[in-house]
Amino acid sequence: MKEMSVCMPHNSTVTKRLSRLETRIKVLMAKLRKAAREKNTLFKQKANQKTSIQKTFAKDQLLTLSRGGMRGTRWTSATVKKPSSFALHVEPLVTSCFYNSSFPCHLSELFNEEWKTYHSDQAH
Repeated sequence: MKEMSVCMPHNSTVTKRLSRLETRIKVLMAKLRKAAREKNTLFKQKANQKTSIQKTFAKDQLLTLSRGGMRGTRWTSATVKKPSSFALHVEPLVTSCFYNSSFPCHLSELFNEEWKTYHSDQAH
């Protein structure tokens, strides 16, 4: 009879082991849910970043940036015209600000104002 009691586990031992395993399953499931939430958050951030980059750059610029080098790059006319027209729009105002004022002009403020004006002109 002693051998049978040694070979077969007691009911309390099995119950304790089951409760430990159930607790471990709950902990692992919570970790899994947390990892899934973090994954979804990262995917949303990636999508937001991608759309903001696509709004900022033209298609030919994105292709060049994804290639990694600038060698042999052919820009489209829209890519070349946009910054040059902006520079032509802002340059006279910057020059007049420096020559006509007796106090230093903050370029960042002027640039922001002209950027808003430029975009409102482009919208019309």
